[in-house]
Parts: sequence; C-alpha cells; structure tokens
Amino acid sequence: MKTKTIGQNLIIFILTQSLLIFGMSLSLWRYNQGQLFYYDFGIFAKIIYQLSQFQLPYIDHIELGRVMFLGDHFNPSLTILAPLFWLIKDIRILVSQQALSLALSGIVIYKICRKLKLEFSLSLAVLIMFFTFPGILNPLVTDWHPATTANLFLLLFIYLFAFKKKFQLSLIFYFTFLGFKESNAITISMVLVWLWFFKKELRKEIITLFGLALIWFLATTRLIIPAISHHKYIYSPEMPNNLSQIYQSLTVDKKINFVKNSLKYYLYLPLLSGWAFIPALGEYLIRILPLKSKFESFNLNMHYNVYLTSFLSLATALTLLKIQTFIKKIKLIRFKKILILALAGFLILATAYINRKTGPGAPINLVINRVFWRSLKNDQWVKDRVLVMLQSKSIMAQNNLLPYFVTKSNNLYLFKGNYNQQPDIIAFDISAGQNANNFYGSNLKVVKLTVDKLKNDPNYHQLPTGPKDYYVFVRSTARGFKN
Repeated sequence: MKTKTIGQNLIIFILTQSLLIFGMSLSLWRYNQGQLFYYDFGIFAKIIYQLSQFQLPYIDHIELGRVMFLGDHFNPSLTILAPLFWLIKDIRILVSQQALSLALSGIVIYKICRKLKLEFSLSLAVLIMFFTFPGILNPLVTDWHPATTANLFLLLFIYLFAFKKKFQLSLIFYFTFLGFKESNAITISMVLVWLWFFKKELRKEIITLFGLALIWFLATTRLIIPAISHHKYIYSPEMPNNLSQIYQSLTVDKKINFVKNSLKYYLYLPLLSGWAFIPALGEYLIRILPLKSKFESFNLNMHYNVYLTSFLSLATALTLLKIQTFIKKIKLIRFKKILILALAGFLILATAYINRKTGPGAPINLVINRVFWRSLKNDQWVKDRVLVMLQSKSIMAQNNLLPYFVTKSNNLYLFKGNYNQQPDIIAFDISAGQNANNFYGSNLKVVKLTVDKLKNDPNYHQLPTGPKDYYVFVRSTARGFKN
C-alpha cells in the first residue's frame, strides 16, 4: 500500500511539475514577445513593486485618473506578493509566480478529490481536466491578474474549512481571498451556500462567514473605494429590473454559447453534481445576468474564468463520486476497479480530444507546437526596446511597452493621445503588424502623429535606438540627460 501511494504521488508530482514548466514557458514567451500589457499586468506589477519599496502606490487609471490603488479595486492582499521583488527586481518574477499558483491550485484540487474518497484514477482525471481547461490557462497567455493567485487561497480555504475542519487557520485564507478583489465576496458567498448543504455540521460557522462576506462587499463598494477614489464605485453592472429583462439577458446567443462551451470541456458532468454546482452557477450568473457590465467576456479568454474552472472541477469530482459509489454498489459487476479505471481513461482521452479539436482556443495544444518551443528563447524584442531605457522619474509609453519599465520609474503614464504630463521619457513602437491591444487607450494613427510632433518639439530630443520605428524621446530639462 505504501509503495502504491508513493507511485501515485510521483505521478501527481510529475504532472504538476510539467504544468509548472509549461505555464512558466507560456508566461516567459509573452514577456519575450512584448505582449505584457499595462492593463492589467503593468498596473498590478507597479502596485506590487512600489509596495515592495514601502511606497504607497498610485496608478494611472484610464477613467479615474491618478488614484491610490485601493480606490480602483480593493485589493490589499497584493501586499503578500511584495517580497517577490525583494528577491529580484524583474517583472518576470510575477509571471512565474502566476504559473506556480496555478500548479499549487491543482495540488489542492487533487487533495480535495482524495478527501472525497475519489479513486486515484478519477482524481487524476479531474486534475488533468483542471490543468488543461482553457479558462485556467488563458490568463498565462493573455495577462497577469490576481485571480490565479486568489484562486489558490480560495481552494485552500475550502480544503481547510470543509475537509480538515481547521476553522481558525481557514480564516486566514478566507480574508486573504476577499482582499484580492471586492467582488470576491460574491464568489465566496456562493461557495458558502454550497457548503451549507454539503457540510451541515458547519452551518453555524457558514452563517458567520456569509455575513462577513456581505459586510465586506457593501463596505468596500459603498464606503471604502468611493472614499479613496472620490468617485462612486465604477464596476457596478446594469442589472435587469423585471422578468422580461432577465429573459432577454439570459437568452443572448453569445452568453448561451459561453455556458455550453465551458461545460463541454467537463462533458457536462458538473450539472449532475447537485448542490455542488451552485458556485459555478454563481460565476455564470455574474457574467450573463447583467444587461451591461465592465466585465463582459463571453468566452474562455482573459482571467474571468479562473474561479469557474475550480468550481467546475469540484462539481465534476462530486459527480464522479456518485458514479463511483453506484459502480461499487452493483453486485453483478466483478471487475469494479477496472470499470472505474476505464471511466478515468475515457475522461482523460475525451479531454484530450476536446482540447485538440478546439485548436488555437486551447492553450494546452502549444505543448506539442514546435514553433512555440523554438521561439521561446527569442528575447530580441526585449533587448532592442527595453534594455535601451534609462532610469527615470517619469515614463510614458504605449500599452505593451509601459509594463517593462515598472522598476525604472515610480511614475508611469499610459499614452492616451497627448503628453501633457511632460514625462522625462516617452517611448513608442510603431512597427508594422502589431496587436491592436498594444495601443489601448489611443490608436496607431494618433501615436504616429505624436511621434512627428515630438520630433519638432524643442522640449524633447530623440535618443538613437536600434530597431526601426522604435522611438525614445527625452525631455531636454530632465536631470541626468544631455541636450
């Protein structure tokens, strides 16, 4: 039995390590290709870096202007990531940390499966579903966002609270999760509704935690954030007012397809889990119920599906537990373990088939993409555009350039059509064939006009740079620079 357990743990270790290597490779590829964006990566990187320097972070928000970071989203838990920059002043530490958080989350998912008494083969199948689901991998492809890290703390809370009965210790992870975003209170409330039915012996504690989550949400969105930003909370969605509007909102084709496509990866098994589907249902409703929302995203891209991935995985585990229990109760079946093993094998093969059929929409397919692995070491973009930059008091640049200067300046400005802030350095890349997101906040035409304007502006002079169509302008009166 001991040898069997060691073998099982070795399989999980190899799978998790492989995912970690792949996840870090995805993130580093984005870094090398210049696809880290100020929204959202640069904003969070700047906040965490300044916290590491014991400074109060202010961000250049596209709607709120210059605002203290807690006036946008209430995310004090970002402070726990600040020590990363004590190790190395390099933004790559964050993208690596995101991949590590995903790998550790998978371990917690597996631990919960085993606590449910799910057979090893079925637990392994759930873990593979979790690791390959596009909704959990796309954040590594598209951005850095606190959701992946917060998800780890959410799963640790569920594990410690519901399965280890360590209430006091679980409180640390409960409040840390809440502290990553004010709306996380809604997510954890749905988890608590599920646990109300799943862990009846913990109902007293569940009521307390549910009340705390409600207070947290109201206090942060109605009082704290408006007081800091001097502006009402800007992320409140437009909700339907009657049954007709609810029906109208829920029957939009792209919303229906989003739900179907996400469930497809789990072979619709979460629908059979009973009460365990409540947290996933909550995540769906957050997305599809509003008539209009700033968080509208009806696909598996971005970071909006991270919590959904965990909830679909847990719901799948509980459905498989029902099937496993049913198989073991059938007296006529002699080879029950073989049947369970065959079920796990089918789930793994079906997951591989669905991901493969999805093509570019499933990041896991890059594992067998030779072009991806060959281009991984190509960091010429960074060498050409980032290493030429100097330490400065203030830097302005376009969306995909600005994050790389987080450790070079305390004052970063996203270019929004003008340079009225008179920053010390202004950097633009107008080379052909760029992602439209590179110019978020403005557009390529305006950038080109600004480059021409800066060439004739006596207050700035152009630095010689290597790549064609890459421009760096330095303010003539900036200290430390020559005219």
